[in-house]
Amino acid sequence: MEDLYVVEQGCTLKKYDKQILITKGGMKIESIPIYKIEKILLFGNQQITTQALNMAFEYGIDILFLSYTGKLKGKITSINSKNIYLKLAQYDIWKNKDIILKLAKNIIKSKIWNQYMLLKKYKIIEK
Repeated sequence: MEDLYVVEQGCTLKKYDKQILITKGGMKIESIPIYKIEKILLFGNQQITTQALNMAFEYGIDILFLSYTGKLKGKITSINSKNIYLKLAQYDIWKNKDIILKLAKNIIKSKIWNQYMLLKKYKIIEK
């Protein structure tokens, strides 16, 4: 599965059978089977039909709206999950306070180490 990036300005995404059809000015640009798409990223001036949104939701595909330069403006997320086993494993870890504490300590340790290395790289500290 892959992410679908739509950067050509003025495109419209439509549902066509079990595919996302990308058109511009009434002309077909591309058609992608829905099962091949993990996420849809729309850059700048794009449109997506309600039917295409509903099909994306059915398949658990997230849709991100970005500015022309790539700044995230908003996101639409389906309630259908693509990987329920991953979510269940995440919930199991979330319940275990020992694992959470160990993970938090590792994150802090890594952040301190990375800051140290950055300061060393720019010769702000020596050693």
